[in-house]
Amino acid sequence: MPVFSRIAARGPCGLLVCLAGALAAPPCIAQAPNPPAAGEPKKADVITVTSSTPAVESLIDRKVYRADADLQHTSGTAADLLRNIPSVEVDPDGNVSLRGDSNVTLLIDGKPSSQVSGASGADGLGQIPASDIDHIEVITNPPAQFKPDGSGGVINIVTRKIRKQGSSGTTQASFGNRQRSLVGLAGAYNQGRLRLSGGVTLRTEDRMREQLERRSSVDPATTAFVATDHTFDEHQRVHGIAAQGAADYVVDDHDIFGVSVGDTQRRARRHFLQTDLTRDMTEDLLDQSKRLSDGDSWRLDRKQGIHFDHDFAKKGEKLVINLQRTVTRERESYDYLNTFLFPVAPQSRDHLRLSLDLVTTEFSGDYMLPLAASMKIEAGYAIQHDDNAYDNSGYTIDAVTGGHVPNANIINDFRYDQTIYAAYTTYEGQWAGIDTLAGLRLEQANTRFFQITNSAGGGQGYVRVYPTLHLRKDLTPTQKLTASFSERVRRPDPEELNPFTDHQDISNLRAGNPDLKPEEIQSFELGYANEASPVTYSATAYYRVSRNGVTDITTVLSNDVLLTTKANLARGKTTGVEFATSGRVVRGLSVSLSGNVFCTQIDADGLTAMGSRSTVSGNAKTTVDYRPTSDDSFQVGANYSGKRLTPQGFVLPSWAMNFGYRHQLDNQLALVLTVSDLLNTQIQRRRIDTLTLRDDYRRRSGGRVAWLGLVYAFGDSKKPKPDKFDYDQ
Repeated sequence: MPVFSRIAARGPCGLLVCLAGALAAPPCIAQAPNPPAAGEPKKADVITVTSSTPAVESLIDRKVYRADADLQHTSGTAADLLRNIPSVEVDPDGNVSLRGDSNVTLLIDGKPSSQVSGASGADGLGQIPASDIDHIEVITNPPAQFKPDGSGGVINIVTRKIRKQGSSGTTQASFGNRQRSLVGLAGAYNQGRLRLSGGVTLRTEDRMREQLERRSSVDPATTAFVATDHTFDEHQRVHGIAAQGAADYVVDDHDIFGVSVGDTQRRARRHFLQTDLTRDMTEDLLDQSKRLSDGDSWRLDRKQGIHFDHDFAKKGEKLVINLQRTVTRERESYDYLNTFLFPVAPQSRDHLRLSLDLVTTEFSGDYMLPLAASMKIEAGYAIQHDDNAYDNSGYTIDAVTGGHVPNANIINDFRYDQTIYAAYTTYEGQWAGIDTLAGLRLEQANTRFFQITNSAGGGQGYVRVYPTLHLRKDLTPTQKLTASFSERVRRPDPEELNPFTDHQDISNLRAGNPDLKPEEIQSFELGYANEASPVTYSATAYYRVSRNGVTDITTVLSNDVLLTTKANLARGKTTGVEFATSGRVVRGLSVSLSGNVFCTQIDADGLTAMGSRSTVSGNAKTTVDYRPTSDDSFQVGANYSGKRLTPQGFVLPSWAMNFGYRHQLDNQLALVLTVSDLLNTQIQRRRIDTLTLRDDYRRRSGGRVAWLGLVYAFGDSKKPKPDKFDYDQ
């Protein structure tokens, strides 16, 4: 509390912290997730109540959201599920933020994956079928057994694992607007010592993207203001297949050996038209052109894993060894036709090839030892190695000879190599009636990168210690007080380090910065929860301070060309209050409401003329679940994202509404209808406002998406009524 008291004396953001402390008596906690499998450590006792979706389990160090409580689970993707989770935001391009912070570490089954990492992670998130997901863990202050990466925290996507005996499965077929279709099959066979599970999903859809950018800038050549309009209309036809499987063999009463594989591929045909028009301040035309493109893209995400679990004679003592390798490969090939309308000039043609190969390999060993009925220690060691290659090339076509002329503005060969050695230990127990989870993580990180095209390279190595602490006090059987602390790091993304100036968009150039430092973060939380039925509520006050945060800096190169590069901020602070409440209003009707109000301060001294800046913003989500009969479930959800601060401007607010309906036709067959962005309002808007540049950016991706389909359950998985929607049980 002394930390929060000092902050409260420092202006509006400090006052928000004081308000946070006062409010620490309303918020969320609810529901009924699947019980842990035999042999899995139990984090903490949880009181469950029947309430609105998504069902959530509050543990001492995380919140666990059951995926099947969201009707998007049938035909959506991982990105669709995340959009409906409190304090999590996903923009139209698939980029994830947590409590207003876009630096979030995404894990799959607790492990790093190239599919959801780096600049291509947003695209990979949209390739994971929601039906393959069991639950999602949101961890704002990750304990020591998790990677400390990400200033916002960790989101762990846990895939489905069917453990009960016998055979079971589901199959589904859905169709949507704009010629969308989806067919999926998932099943499991658990008999004797052998456990098998797997599934395959085929998806076809159209993707639309509309972009409008209006810019007023000072031309460096003439020092006069010019106005430029850029429009961009893109259409993609996407075909994807996702397949995954796992096999576990129970060697004896103590040992289990297992393997898992996954393969997701996507092919797309893309067409777009870009128009550019520049005028001076008297509206006289200076430049007008258009750029037409046609091409193909391909992406592969592959996972291979092996694990060995050994249970010792002592109950709860366990050793788990994992080896996992994930691979992401992308290939893109596009042709361009450039037409110059003013000044009039001959047409030109050029070609672009983009290639990336991301390989992440991790070996880990985790040991759990119970000391007493309420105490245990856990220790582990992990080695993670990232091997990334980016190879872009391009050429122009000679108008006379038709020959290919290499384009030096496109040719870019970049390599990145990182190895992280980590060891951790945690202690979980109870002191004076306070549940305690304390940990320490030691990491050595070695990074090397080389820009082959320009013969430039660099790297760094460092050793850091990351302490974590989680406390929980049961005030009454239903009221709990929590506190936590963690130190974390946000390492620059490989492409953020690449100094090459990327000319893919000839009006918006991008370049990395090889001198970027890792961001260092300290995070504090204080929370209260009341889990009494029929309404639960909770509030959490948090304070996060960072140094060397990575941000975008945009400069004007000419009257119609901008360059965006990366830089480290001196300091940044975020103070906020997160709240949630949920419960049954009347029989069959449940409502949940969550929100996050926060103040962000950034110090951009030395980077921009705007220096230190601050703003108060927030986001909110609500979900209404209505079950008029035992066979019918309705779900309506809405989410709002407030303004976010950047060193040179801000990101404007956005909102969207989703709808879902499920009707159980019989014991095995269900009809499901879902509509995301029901009112077609989800638009990404950004503004830069400096002395030399005013840039308004507007982008719409996807728009309204509707799916109608059938889900058929067979084998031992079928049940008379889907208990996941039985809120009145």
